[in-house]
Amino acid sequence: MKRYFFLIIISLICLISTSYSDVQWEDCTDGLWGNSIQRIYFLDNEIEMYTGYSYSSNDSGKSWVLRKYIPPSSNREKYYPIASIYKYKNRYIMSQLDYRVDYISEDKKTLYGNKTYGGPTSAIFMNGFACDSSIILRFYDTTAKKMITYITQDEPQGNEGNFHIVPIPAENDINYPDYRYTNFYEIDGKIYATICTSNQGYSDKYFYSTDWGWSWNEVRASEVYGGVKEVKYINGKYYIISPTTIWREGEDGKYVMCEDGEDGKFDCLYPILVGYKDKIISTGLETGTHKYVLASSTDGGKTWERFGTSEFRVNQLLTIGDKIIASTLTFGVMTSTDDGQTWVESNKGCYYSPSSFDEPWMKIYIDGDYAYTVPRNYYLRNTIMKSYDGGRSWVKKLVDTSLGYPQNPGKTTDNKYTISLTIWGLYAINRGNNTTYKSYDNGETWQFYSNGAIFHDRYNIYERNDTLFYFYPLPYESIKWIYYSLDTGRTLILYDTTYKYKLPDNCWHFVLDDGVYYALNNAHKFYKSTDEGNNWEFINQFTLPCADTNTRIFWIDLENEEVKIFLSTLKNGNVDSVFMSDNFGKNWKFIPYPSDTLYYGGWADLNGSLYLRSSSPETRVFKTTDAGTNWEDITSGLEGKNIADFLPAGDYLYVSATEGLYRIYSPPVSVKESKTEEIILPIELYPHPARDIIYIKNDYWGISEVKVYDMLGRECSVGRFNVNQFDVSNLQSGVYIAKFIFPGNWSIIKKFVKM
Repeated sequence: MKRYFFLIIISLICLISTSYSDVQWEDCTDGLWGNSIQRIYFLDNEIEMYTGYSYSSNDSGKSWVLRKYIPPSSNREKYYPIASIYKYKNRYIMSQLDYRVDYISEDKKTLYGNKTYGGPTSAIFMNGFACDSSIILRFYDTTAKKMITYITQDEPQGNEGNFHIVPIPAENDINYPDYRYTNFYEIDGKIYATICTSNQGYSDKYFYSTDWGWSWNEVRASEVYGGVKEVKYINGKYYIISPTTIWREGEDGKYVMCEDGEDGKFDCLYPILVGYKDKIISTGLETGTHKYVLASSTDGGKTWERFGTSEFRVNQLLTIGDKIIASTLTFGVMTSTDDGQTWVESNKGCYYSPSSFDEPWMKIYIDGDYAYTVPRNYYLRNTIMKSYDGGRSWVKKLVDTSLGYPQNPGKTTDNKYTISLTIWGLYAINRGNNTTYKSYDNGETWQFYSNGAIFHDRYNIYERNDTLFYFYPLPYESIKWIYYSLDTGRTLILYDTTYKYKLPDNCWHFVLDDGVYYALNNAHKFYKSTDEGNNWEFINQFTLPCADTNTRIFWIDLENEEVKIFLSTLKNGNVDSVFMSDNFGKNWKFIPYPSDTLYYGGWADLNGSLYLRSSSPETRVFKTTDAGTNWEDITSGLEGKNIADFLPAGDYLYVSATEGLYRIYSPPVSVKESKTEEIILPIELYPHPARDIIYIKNDYWGISEVKVYDMLGRECSVGRFNVNQFDVSNLQSGVYIAKFIFPGNWSIIKKFVKM
């Protein structure tokens, strides 16, 4: 007997303005460029930079290109950490670590494992070096208990180099047998080697070779405190860089510490040194101000003067003609072309995409023509970013002007702010000491507001009878406290520490929304309280929308007027099916994925549209205005970008990517309600006949189980099943019966043909 189901449903007619029908992503990174730089160096008329990602610049550091590589284990381009690149003959020798030679490449893009032959059989590879004339490898021989050096000057053969390496004569080797790392430098046609004795210590000896590594000469500099970290040769003079300062060669051949003379202009000079025109330039702390400044000397380091106007901490210096390039801790790359008198940030193309630890604090708020967020540059502290064009470009605004831009950032969160625009005002909250500042002039200036930090957590703040309440839940902890304030959060008074003991029916705290507390237990019972947990009202006990009990609530969406709960089933640790309820589980809506060939990451809900991004095997962004019935691929303009997260703000969806910050306009979806009587069609299967995967068109809520029988009534085993498809690739060709079982143990039977 045929069964028909007559339901009264709400149909949603979505009316979207046609002027925004074409997806257009805007680049909103201007002003947010900059990253923490680990290494910067010249190679082949380009500047190479490493931040954890690899960048290059062919315009003397004005802009940067984020490099992608094809590593040996992959057949597609990907971001891959390459910290060092050497040029050897017609190839590039590359590594993820400094002072190693792991990969070889012809184009600095396609990487092959660097193969060598003839090396020691019982040894540990320590590190290596390459220049145009030779590749030098250092091993620790575990049998002889000493360091040994191998070398090759072979022409590369094939993709992997296939180098034959040979040991240099023992009497010519670097005379430092202990198990240590060796740092190599090429200077003026010679190779220099220094020995790292510990994490911060170096040997008081260094070595040099005039025959590209076949033999080594020893130089002892016992007068250099801390040992020899690096040797410099600038303007015809030698200098030694120790872990703490700079040493110049004295008249007697001994090295003496570079000091600033009797006038005491610098408290100390740091171990950074480059040549510039007729000068040498370093960095140090200025006496009196104790600011980080650049210092220069025209007499070989005997006396020093302040150079230029910089007041930022420098980690590394490069010079190209009249241009000085500074790798700084706070501002990324800074450049000067007028002897250091003016400096310009030169970070375009270099962006720090926040980690999962920092991302929740990187919110964006739009208020008309103004918008607010925080810096992406990891070490730029005491700063809020303001936009005057509605969130497309950004400028820095100091929070505590007496502090300036901290050059010694301290701990991970010291002077690191998050921003919050609430009905009570615009606030900046210090994540390090939990102090709060407020702006009364649209983010131009900031004034100290309180020693507490509550406004960053806008979902847990609400107002009742002119009293501000704040619910303080520590994740994974037993603390669930409620505070109140009579002066809009300037001072907090502890209201209740017993909230967790008031939760009903073995519940745990679920969510707080607009002053209403919700609780949930293992029996799937929901309760709510409108008086801070003193009294609870039962809402609903839901049943799982599918037979699979391996489920979890992975997202509680509070962006709209109702609380939306997203539940997923898990298979092999991955999300398999997704269901959504906006009435605490009374009804569940199955949300099909756009494709079954992708793995998915973040979700966002904005103005009635759902957004979803895939993470593997490629990053794509999808949009639906009808809860997943239809998906639109809106990736165009973001192809190839490594998207990390969604950031809804106002009527815009921002995406944070490794390459920068981007956004699209998300118009509100207009909803017209009309009650209609409709016959829900039976389940439909396609394709018909099928070869491997059968897709299910299903207008009911989730399917609990599918069973397949042959024409003799025998049950057949099928492959992977979820609520919108099942795998029949292991079945023999023929006609089969599929039985679809639903929650409540009712079922529908369909026939299909297997090719």
